[in-house]
Amino acid sequence: FPSHEIGQNGATVTTVIGYKHGGRVYIASDYQVTCGWMKIQSTESKSFSKDDFIFGVAGSVRDWQVVQHLVNLPKMSSKDETDFKHWLVVDFVPELQRKLAAQHRLETEDGIQHMMSNFLIGFQDKLVKISEDFSVMEYTTDFTAIGSGSEFALAAMEALLSTGRVRDPERLLTKALEIAGKYDLYSNTYERNIVTGK
Repeated sequence: FPSHEIGQNGATVTTVIGYKHGGRVYIASDYQVTCGWMKIQSTESKSFSKDDFIFGVAGSVRDWQVVQHLVNLPKMSSKDETDFKHWLVVDFVPELQRKLAAQHRLETEDGIQHMMSNFLIGFQDKLVKISEDFSVMEYTTDFTAIGSGSEFALAAMEALLSTGRVRDPERLLTKALEIAGKYDLYSNTYERNIVTGK
């Protein structure tokens, strides 16, 4: 079985949460990999750091391995640091497309190329999402999520933040992942990984 699966409504199966707090970005993920009807706990994390960036991925194991080990992060200018989304659109996404294409990781539907994953990327105090069609989105909220458990995770984050009872970012993300894993078939509550931006 491929280590990539599609859940209900086409969602990639996992839960990954990004959170901006105190001038830093946190990305948390579970370790579950779904292969056909079987779920396993992987030794590789869906959230990881590379140079000055942190990543979270929902989708294909191979796609995040390409980012971790094959993608060369383009150099950033001082202007790019203030306009992170511009750097992603103009420099990072084309490099990601080239490396995925070289590994035969792109699919074409209605003449449009897309990958089999969604990414969260954190840099300094910025958090963005790159969707399967390579569109780059930055949200007005301090948190977002991807994967089949994302709706549960977003609801959990909203509820936990509104009560103010959980203030520590890692405790907050851990609790939100636990809630998502309780209700989402394709996520687990047993092991999780949290990476913190610089």
